Amino acid sequence: MVERKGLNELFTHIFVISIERNKSRQPLVDEQLEGCSYNYFEGVDAGKNNNDPEHLKEQFSGLVKIDEHLTNNWSSGQTGCWLSHLSLLKKIVDEKLDRVLILEDDIIFDHKKFEQKIEVLKKFDWSNRDLLYMGYTRVCAVNQKIRNPALRNLYRIYYFLKYYQKTPPFFLVKKTLRIRFSCFSKAISKDFDRAGYFYGTHAYAVSYHGAVKLLSLFKEIKIPVDMSYAEAVVSGKLNGVALNRQLFFQNKELPSSII
Repeated sequence: MVERKGLNELFTHIFVISIERNKSRQPLVDEQLEGCSYNYFEGVDAGKNNNDPEHLKEQFSGLVKIDEHLTNNWSSGQTGCWLSHLSLLKKIVDEKLDRVLILEDDIIFDHKKFEQKIEVLKKFDWSNRDLLYMGYTRVCAVNQKIRNPALRNLYRIYYFLKYYQKTPPFFLVKKTLRIRFSCFSKAISKDFDRAGYFYGTHAYAVSYHGAVKLLSLFKEIKIPVDMSYAEAVVSGKLNGVALNRQLFFQNKELPSSII
């Protein structure tokens, strides 16, 4: 799988978040990433008996505050997912890593499409980018089949007018018209979009300064990790870009081991 090795040309490190009790998923990841160099990162298994809310609050008190009034209706996995990503971001910052690809253990890698996009990704300018979505669900995403940037933005306006009332609910960001409009991704080139309100953290890349910014933005866990990222992006606190032809999809037959 020569083309998959190209991921290591684009990213200095590749981490796959997984947990011990779901090691059976790793052969599926290994198959998807055959030929790549990557490491598994042990995530937080909030479903363990010894990982009750009080234990987690004490264990991660130096990293983040868990607002149990807002998270008490979550599954334990949603808390574990947030803590897993935060723990990995801390590692990235502590070790001063840059251009890091973060994957979850339920990914499907479209390597044929990657072969078409590798040269585009090599030219991606990281100088002022925090986050690059390599996979996401299509909430508020412009039509990926439209390659012309101007036409994609016209579709964005149509989509905004048609689905204005269906934009995602906000917990942290005031619903202004500008913020609502920012929910919808905007074409910035033939290959990249300014990210909108995207769900999913199964595949994204982060710069060193992006990881620093994420840790500074989220001192308290209030809403799920993907929604937190999305609200930071649409409010302008985080510079998020998306590859408009996503390369990683979630395996719908295999729910994430940390959600």
